Amino acid sequence: MTDEQVDRLFNILMTERRQLEELNMKYQEEIKTLNEKHLIEWQALQSQKARDKVKKEESKDNSQDEANTVIEMLDTL
Repeated sequence: MTDEQVDRLFNILMTERRQLEELNMKYQEEIKTLNEKHLIEWQALQSQKARDKVKKEESKDNSQDEANTVIEMLDTL
C-alpha cells in the first residue's frame, strides 16, 4: 500500500470509530432510560406481590381467628 492509501484507510477507520462512539453514546442513553423504566415496573410488581402475600397471610390469620372463636363458642355450650 502506498502512503496515501494508508492515510486514507486510517482516516476511514478513524471516522468509523468516531461514528461508532457517537452511536454508542446515543444508545447508552436509551438503554439507561429503558433500564430505569423497567426497574420501576419491576419494583411495582415486587411490591404488588408482597402486598398480595400479606393479604393472603392476613386472610389465613382471620380464618384461624374465626375458627378459634367458633371452637370457644362450642366449648361454652
